[in-house]
Amino acid sequence: STMAELRTQLGEEDDEDEPEYLQYKVILLGDGAVGKTSLATRFCEDHFAKQYKQTIGLDFFVKRVVLPGDVHVCLQIWDIGGQSIGGKMVSNYIHGSNAVVLCYDITNYESFQHLEDWLFLVKRTFGESPLPYVALMGNKHDLAHMRAVKVDKHTQ
Repeated sequence: STMAELRTQLGEEDDEDEPEYLQYKVILLGDGAVGKTSLATRFCEDHFAKQYKQTIGLDFFVKRVVLPGDVHVCLQIWDIGGQSIGGKMVSNYIHGSNAVVLCYDITNYESFQHLEDWLFLVKRTFGESPLPYVALMGNKHDLAHMRAVKVDKHTQ
């Protein structure tokens, strides 16, 4: 879709000085406890929760950024609970996303392997339509001494 289609006016009657934001839906997918919520809170709210709390269903975060050339972007981050891979709602969550971040824990090889299932759900949801941008995110680098997924495996 074109940039123009992605542009969203914040309201016709609003102050003319109000910048126009490009809105993008970014979803975080991956097994439970790989650190999706930690990534989202660190990126959007610049803090890190010490205790683990399971995400049930999904959670939303919003991050507004200004890119070079005074391009205003509003990222809607959908943090999807790892337990929802078998759920009925997961396709609805994935639908209409502009980007997908496949997240795994570098100390948990199984969480890396399961990304094939998450990617399959994305492909199934989009069907014949072009896929969103897909990124691979290895998390928990502070535990590199316990790494189970080698860097070359990630890169491959």
